[in-house]
Amino acid sequence: MKNRMLILAMASLLNSCGGKPVFEGSQIGVDNKRAVCTGEGQQLCLRIKYNEHSPYQNYYDQIEGFDYVWGKSYQLLYEQQVVEDPPQDGSSLKLILLEVLSVHEDLPGMQYVYLGVELGDWTISFDDGAYQFLGQPFECSVGLDCDSLLMLKGTGREVDLEFSYLGDGKIQLDHWD
Repeated sequence: MKNRMLILAMASLLNSCGGKPVFEGSQIGVDNKRAVCTGEGQQLCLRIKYNEHSPYQNYYDQIEGFDYVWGKSYQLLYEQQVVEDPPQDGSSLKLILLEVLSVHEDLPGMQYVYLGVELGDWTISFDDGAYQFLGQPFECSVGLDCDSLLMLKGTGREVDLEFSYLGDGKIQLDHWD
């Protein structure tokens, strides 16, 4: 424990000397789906954990150099740096990808369930010929009335959404109520 505190103190001192990494070469896990979260507005956040025994937590920012694909979980090597003059409600730290250590893709048919999602103005949209869930494109299951869901946007109504994985980073809305 004393060694860890000493390392943190040294990293803090190094960081105050010009934007050097706070943590260099640390590992992080990224989940196979994003979480609905609210920052400057409703959005999809990465779900990350710093070790295999900790629960996932929402990460509101991007990981610099990392391209997330839905349906894939990752183990990443990253460094953490201090952001000089961060935005008022932004993080003072940023994560920078050093290496993708492993990638595991879900099998087609994997279910992703979101309960009590508030329908804001941009929660469900139809842009560029595709339905989108907070910016994540999705297909509408055959026989499912996605247009009725789209008409509810901005009402504040809470709905449950069930998506399934189609493979290759694509998802399909199977059920909503």
